[in-house]
Amino acid sequence: MASPTKIGRTRPHRAIGCLAALVALLGLEIQTALADTSPSPRPSSANVTSRDIAAEVDRRLFADIAAAREASTDDAAIFRVGELTDDVTFLRRVYLDALGRPPRPTEIRGFLNEPSPKKRIELVERLVEDPRFGANWANYWRDVILARRTDNRALVLVNRSVQKYFTTAINENHGWDDIARAVITATGNVREHGEVALILAQQGKAAETASEVSRVFLGIQISCAQCHDHPTDPWKREQFHELAAFFPRVRVRPEFVDGQRSFKLVGRDFGPRRPRVNKKGRKRPPIEHYMPALEDPAADGTRVGPRFFLTGSTLPLGTPDAERRGQLADWIITPSNRWFARAYVNRMWAELVGWGFYEPVDDLGPGRDADALATLDYLSAEFVSSGHDMKWLFRTIASTEAYGRESRSRDPAGRKQLGFNSVQPLRGDVLFDALVVALNLPDELAARGTGLASLTDKKDAGEAADEMEMMETQMNERQRRRRRLLGGPRGAFQLAFGYDPSLPREDVKASIPQALAMMNAPQINRQLRAHRRNSLLREITATVASEGEVITELYLRCLSRAPTVEELDICVDYVDKAATPAEAFEDLQWSLINSTEFRYRK
Repeated sequence: MASPTKIGRTRPHRAIGCLAALVALLGLEIQTALADTSPSPRPSSANVTSRDIAAEVDRRLFADIAAAREASTDDAAIFRVGELTDDVTFLRRVYLDALGRPPRPTEIRGFLNEPSPKKRIELVERLVEDPRFGANWANYWRDVILARRTDNRALVLVNRSVQKYFTTAINENHGWDDIARAVITATGNVREHGEVALILAQQGKAAETASEVSRVFLGIQISCAQCHDHPTDPWKREQFHELAAFFPRVRVRPEFVDGQRSFKLVGRDFGPRRPRVNKKGRKRPPIEHYMPALEDPAADGTRVGPRFFLTGSTLPLGTPDAERRGQLADWIITPSNRWFARAYVNRMWAELVGWGFYEPVDDLGPGRDADALATLDYLSAEFVSSGHDMKWLFRTIASTEAYGRESRSRDPAGRKQLGFNSVQPLRGDVLFDALVVALNLPDELAARGTGLASLTDKKDAGEAADEMEMMETQMNERQRRRRRLLGGPRGAFQLAFGYDPSLPREDVKASIPQALAMMNAPQINRQLRAHRRNSLLREITATVASEGEVITELYLRCLSRAPTVEELDICVDYVDKAATPAEAFEDLQWSLINSTEFRYRK
């Protein structure tokens, strides 16, 4: 990577100043940290009329916004309802949300030339059935589950298996209730059964597992009650530990599979019923849960039995592990438990529309206030009626006017604008695939996670080989294996640019290392060279005659839209003044992929 003092795409005879000038002229803000340092597959629910339900969601949301406006003393402008966005913006938005990548130029032109008034709805239907739909949302749930891990080994151990499990489950249209049950009751080898990821990420510890099960599947953060009664919610300390009492018999055991060291998640129903110290002076965990004594942490504490805090339903001490976790799963996913459906619908609405009815998306509860609660409850009830159908919910939300409206950021006071969609930063995986499209990398290479480091023409082969050899010699065998298990460049990119999807989006900040990676990464800059065999510029200039057409193709690849008249004039003028057109086009493509518009979905 180039020196941090040389911000930009380095070329011995060209300065960064011309690039900055081009960015400024185009009005494209460069995204840097310096700018902001603050079970069985179920049948599809296509028979459920998503469009009718979407229309009712819009009607109820409009009524909720009107009611909030009348009850508020805030500036009425934040309650305004925006217009529907144009087709180009909608197309990029729904591709990023559904498949985790932007549309390609042929897809853009095809959609814009489609005369059907129902083309948006028809597009959503097609995208939901694309296999990449499951892969995209599998990446999302992998990030949700692993972001708050207590054991970093989980990144390597279940990174692939959890992605595979969720991809299959989503594409085969398993219900969210079935997935929740599978995760809560999971057992098996961690490399083969991705559903064990949540418990493994918490090292099989009862208290940590209980906290995550409640947060992910109920949207309730009961962990604050672990050491004391919850300061703002009604949950008592005893209730937290009674929830933890569903998990004391879970164990993570080492095992060898085909000579490879691995781990297995098991339920153990035999062992000490009270904490014991072995010959090495270590405590053997008991098969029942003990609430620690605050006044004497070294003491055994008080034994508690399993009790579900939302209903008070109990199981007796001595209940086997499979029955404990199975019964807890039943109590969580039952349609009578409104928090299960609410938590999922709230999370998906926040991902697709940009703001949650409850925020943060994993902090719901009876003591929390929600925006447009009537809308949330209606959509949650319909989600339950669909059989907790995840594809159905995506289609329904994407069919609402709320999803299709123009986007706005939060106002300066941080208030939600309920009548608009909201701007979202791209997740790490999505940003990687946006680069795949912008840099003209083959889909199959992107799918294997090797795209940014594998395309080398003959001229660059020696340079790339030397670079890779240097990188490999600087890593020990464990590091090299970890890099491979994380998915090569894709995994490394995810580590650098990924974020916890449960965070409020205003809390997701760009960093200086991220900015430098986008600006100076040699793998990216090699692919920008106009002479490179597989580069986008070489492909475009070989088939397109005029400067304006080259510029338009670059915009379509990078921003999924054509340049405005003003932008086109600026770019043509820049090309005319450059030493060569090729160098100007390289600078333009570099500017586009380093712009805020590229990094965000609006």
